[in-house]
Amino acid sequence: MRPPTGAGVAVGWINAWAHTDDVMKKNIQSVLLVSAGIMVLLFLIIPALYTPTVKAPYPQTYGSLKRLGFWVKQSELDNKTSIVDLIRDAAVSSEFNLREQFFHMLQNDLGIDNDSLSIIEKSKKDGWGIPFNIDYTTNISGLSKELFNSLSTCSIVIWSNGPNHEDEKCLGDDIPWPISELELHLDEYLELLRKRR
Repeated sequence: MRPPTGAGVAVGWINAWAHTDDVMKKNIQSVLLVSAGIMVLLFLIIPALYTPTVKAPYPQTYGSLKRLGFWVKQSELDNKTSIVDLIRDAAVSSEFNLREQFFHMLQNDLGIDNDSLSIIEKSKKDGWGIPFNIDYTTNISGLSKELFNSLSTCSIVIWSNGPNHEDEKCLGDDIPWPISELELHLDEYLELLRKRR
């Protein structure tokens, strides 16, 4: 006797199904439907449960730079003075560098309590985990005219070292904050907020 071929096995299953009583058929169909439903749910739910803890470096960097730009603009508008004056007025110690003074001022000016400090802490580093650079715009040189005009709208500049992790003073692959892009939309947004108050 020869073993059954693929077609022979299929015919055997069909014959077995034809000779199965109706109650058994319904039970088998129910089990198959429930199993298929569970599989579909698992394929939908499991990916939704997985949320990566680390964003891609570029979007995370741009998001932090935009958030910092928004906070700077908001602080300048609320206090009717430049960010440099705000940093100087909030200075705790002359031993702090500009970066430390900036984040200290930001925390105080925005009224962020200790429970919300993680927002500021997350904004101190770029997507590669490297602290942002902060300097006075006048200290940055060698920029293209377009980039210089964009950055000179604010008295400080904040930038990421970019993927090579080397500070090139806003050149090379460094990522400076998009202050000009922010100004196009931020003033309109802040005006809407003021009107709602």
